[in-house]
Amino acid sequence: VDEADPDIVTAAKEVPDLRRIKDTQTWLPRYFHQHLYMPLLYGLLAAKTRIQEFLVIFLYKKNGTVRMTRLSTVHWFLFFGGKIFYYTYRILVPLLAGMPVWQLLSLVFVCDV
Repeated sequence: VDEADPDIVTAAKEVPDLRRIKDTQTWLPRYFHQHLYMPLLYGLLAAKTRIQEFLVIFLYKKNGTVRMTRLSTVHWFLFFGGKIFYYTYRILVPLLAGMPVWQLLSLVFVCDV
């Protein structure tokens, strides 16, 4: 259903998406090669999601057309606790174990893509 899912933009009034997933979307020439470029872009989805979470909660206060309600104390704790845990085991632990920064950043990039 158009405009029901804030993560999928198919309505003609919006800025055209990078991919065409419905036959009701206006066809653009760039969609002809989407089978080549979309798998590469999906590799960047994890990094985009991590950035977008902060923007949606702190800056935009909505995700597409869905307005965000205020987070409860429990949800704040879960959100930041999860972020702290993720960045601790993903970045801090390898650095404390002696991994060079260039190698850590390379591996984080490879894992995300």
